[in-house]
Amino acid sequence: MLVISKFSCVGLKDYFRGGYSIVTADIIKSYCTPHQILVFISVLKAKRNTSKKHIHTREVLDIYYSICREHNIKPVYSSIIPPLKMLDLGGFIKLQSNKSGISKITEIGYGNYTSGVLEDLLYNDPDYTKYESFEPATSKFY
Repeated sequence: MLVISKFSCVGLKDYFRGGYSIVTADIIKSYCTPHQILVFISVLKAKRNTSKKHIHTREVLDIYYSICREHNIKPVYSSIIPPLKMLDLGGFIKLQSNKSGISKITEIGYGNYTSGVLEDLLYNDPDYTKYESFEPATSKFY
């Protein structure tokens, strides 16, 4: 039995194993909270902002805070790891930690859906169109 939760991305992989192969913004929204989606948008923005093969979680946190600040939204995460773990469980990213506990994002996408396709899905949704034009500041420290 599949239980759909509006509060976490957990179970999305199982949902698609059940025969659903099309990802839409509504499906993503049914599994992720609005702030988890903002974190995912932050991951996608960080990906566009770097030529490296991985993304530092600190960069994602900085972008998430910048998006929240620019759009007058109160951030709900002081640590970015919990929502990133949910996105990892949902199959949207691959989060890896080293022996010291430092995490980085090594992959973005869902099956045949690349990060660019997922970005387009979200930005074509009326709830998330406003975030498309946001450009995070680049930093040499990541």
